[in-house]
Amino acid sequence: FGPITGFGSIFVNGREIFLTGDTALSDDDGNPLDEADLGLGQVVQVAFTTDPETGRDQAEEVTAVRDLKGPVSAVDTATSTLTVLGQTVAVDPLTVIEDHGGTSLALADLAAGNLVEVSGLMDGQGTLHATRVERRAATTDPATELEVKGTVAGLTATSFTLGDLTVDYSHATVEDDLAEGAFVEAKGVQPDPNHLTATRVELKERNPAAAATAEDQGKEAEVEGFVTAFTAASEFEVNGLPVVTSGATTYENGAASSLGLGVKVEVEGHLDDQGRLAADKVSFRESVRLEADVDAGGVDATAGTVSVFGGLTVVVTAATELRDQRDKVEPFTLASLTDGDRVEVRGLVQEGASGPEILALRLERRQAETRVALRGPVDPGSVDPAGARLTILGVAVDLGGASPPEGLTLQQLLDRAEGATLDVDGDRFDTAASVIVAREVELDD
Repeated sequence: FGPITGFGSIFVNGREIFLTGDTALSDDDGNPLDEADLGLGQVVQVAFTTDPETGRDQAEEVTAVRDLKGPVSAVDTATSTLTVLGQTVAVDPLTVIEDHGGTSLALADLAAGNLVEVSGLMDGQGTLHATRVERRAATTDPATELEVKGTVAGLTATSFTLGDLTVDYSHATVEDDLAEGAFVEAKGVQPDPNHLTATRVELKERNPAAAATAEDQGKEAEVEGFVTAFTAASEFEVNGLPVVTSGATTYENGAASSLGLGVKVEVEGHLDDQGRLAADKVSFRESVRLEADVDAGGVDATAGTVSVFGGLTVVVTAATELRDQRDKVEPFTLASLTDGDRVEVRGLVQEGASGPEILALRLERRQAETRVALRGPVDPGSVDPAGARLTILGVAVDLGGASPPEGLTLQQLLDRAEGATLDVDGDRFDTAASVIVAREVELDD
């Protein structure tokens, strides 16, 4: 369960899954789809088997999940959000925004009244973090059937609310018994921006994998999303799917202590006899690793920030592990850093006031060198195949002289780079041109 990050087959959670003539494609209402109906960033639920001879994962079923279909009522580029059917939709550098013809768009290209479809991941606070926004039309026909998912609140005999939207279900077909706190899908028409006159309401699983049965016990499973309920590091939910960890669980780019409500993770494991995902591995997926020199004037000990690569902000908190490999200063603090110091940072992507920034889990001062490194998500719409360039977290990368991953040409890499996470080693950071001159690049799985 997760967003599509590449095609030529499909890539989900870093895994390449091959579609065959026998693969059943549908939306989460059971309507059949064609492969052309799938798009980058679309969240899908995939059931697959692994061919024992070739080792290839082959999809048996692919279910596309749509969270919203409705008119935009507000766009806020300052907070990178839009409002659709009373729901707050957050957009980040990884969100794919396109029109129905596949043309890439920016958030600023969207306007009130546009009809959009949104697929994404819900956090624990009710915000939908969009992985894909598709503009279907410039205006919304009043007769268009709209669709919204959310948690029922304020339930009465005739209405309830989903976020800031009031749903009148007095004349709707209601598939299941409604209850306060239930997660539902409502379809209908919108007489005004704050109301939906529902024609159909049904209960939905936040995550289709949460409907696992005893027959699924022992099956391999993966899920990517936000921690939507948190009891302890050993017991939490991701997109409504119960997850349990143990002493055998391993962690990538973080630790058990990094878990909490609203944290984005990928969990790999198997389903236990209670339908829970018993985690073998928990990865903090939007992780970043970099090696670079501190920018001139780049240390702000008061604000707790460091800038590198000509303006990429690294946020240091009380939870950041600070090390000094170069001079062995003890205690080593942010105030110990100066312009030009070489640092290695590992952290997580978060949205700052002026764009993506890195929340540092660890910052280490190291010996001076010219080589640089950056591992992170490729910014949507930044790939320039002709110029062999792209940007990662706003940092320009020149791949023209880079060695591509084994088995790929540079062009094939660029074709797959949109929405992917890349690990770049560079000969240097050209401060005059503000670009990393890459030597090697790898696709991160």
